[in-house]
Amino acid sequence: MMKKIFFIAVVSLAVGVSGCTSWTQLTGREYQEKGKGFKAEMPQDWMRYNMGPHFMMTKDGTTLDIIFIERAKFDKKLEHTKKKYLQGMTIQELAEIEIDNIRSNGDIDKFQLISNQPVTLDGQSAFKMEYTYVFLLERLKIHAIHYGFIKDEWIYRIRFEAAEQHYFKKTRPDFERFINSFKLI
Repeated sequence: MMKKIFFIAVVSLAVGVSGCTSWTQLTGREYQEKGKGFKAEMPQDWMRYNMGPHFMMTKDGTTLDIIFIERAKFDKKLEHTKKKYLQGMTIQELAEIEIDNIRSNGDIDKFQLISNQPVTLDGQSAFKMEYTYVFLLERLKIHAIHYGFIKDEWIYRIRFEAAEQHYFKKTRPDFERFINSFKLI
């Protein structure tokens, strides 16, 4: 919980101090993130955060809706569990570590896994999970879709999270267009 509060505070401070230069308005066209190794069609009228180690964008604010992409190495320590990604893991084992990491997060409550299924994303074997939880700081129910896959020495984690009431249904089509256009480069 403290990490998320700290992160939100840092992002807010960065936006305030920099005059919003750390955020860029997206135009709804293909965008390449060479440092993260992907390209995809960006949703119209979303804002991309330009700083930090991960790719993230939001339409209505990071508490209400967010698309977050992380590319991590094997043996990376996760935020909320002692488990690690290991070379040779199956996609199902990767999904189980992600579920454990989410369930171990002290900032959330009432985690409910709706589905966890194998899928293919840009030719890669992947998992797709859908779940809900309550973000304790805001007492807000969040609905999420979470993809994960392994490519060479990288673990890709792609999450779409939105407030279940109103924002999930409103912004899910934007995420679906994004994920359907997602390609590794």
